[in-house]
Amino acid sequence: MDNLFLGELLQTIGELALAYTVLRVHHGVMTEKHIDKKVILSMKSEQFIGMMGVILIIIGFLIRWI
Repeated sequence: MDNLFLGELLQTIGELALAYTVLRVHHGVMTEKHIDKKVILSMKSEQFIGMMGVILIIIGFLIRWI
């Protein structure tokens, strides 16, 4: 395994871990129900964008190495 591949792999794993953490926090806040509807709608939108980001990270990694 060359160093470039290892670096890309570790970077992608780190980005995915960060994205997962942010999405879990948003999910936790949305289930609290102690915030108004406007904030919940905004967080749902951010959660969707976050999931799209995760998908793009994975696709980018695959394009570089396949």
